[in-house]
Amino acid sequence: MPDNIEINYVFDENRISRENGGALQVIINGQRLNKYVNEEELNNGKWNEYSGDFLYGDLYDLLEKTVNIASKPKIYETHEVRFAGYDDYIILEYLGNNKIRVAFRIFQDSSEDSSHYCAKPSSACGYTVDIKNWIEALEETVKDYQEDLRHHDTRDSDEWYDSEIKELNDIKNKY
Repeated sequence: MPDNIEINYVFDENRISRENGGALQVIINGQRLNKYVNEEELNNGKWNEYSGDFLYGDLYDLLEKTVNIASKPKIYETHEVRFAGYDDYIILEYLGNNKIRVAFRIFQDSSEDSSHYCAKPSSACGYTVDIKNWIEALEETVKDYQEDLRHHDTRDSDEWYDSEIKELNDIKNKY
């Protein structure tokens, strides 16, 4: 069964820019990756099912780490995509046979009670997906985001993303 991967984003149309204004959500085979224990008690603002608040940088970091893992796959090497300003992060890990594990974690200080604010076990363990399917989902999301930037005339859609997308597209053809 092929992987069904969605990488979604949401942003505040009043403040979309490089500096802030948005968050990410990953759904794999119908299951949201960024889930928290006691999620219903948390108040993450208006984007409860999303992570982060600096979409431009967070999405670029996800793109860059995906390019790294896909271009030079090393078995069991992990790449962390940290959401700027938050303890949340996504882990990408190459497993061999063109598969990666995508997981969601929250950095925990060992002195804190982590039982209230932590990733659900299914999210922390993550999901194994075909790297080509991951690349295609991410590529689609980045292109949609660039179009939104152009639509809102932020002048932030630049070569920064374009060069990584070109490299990702070249890499995708090897899978």
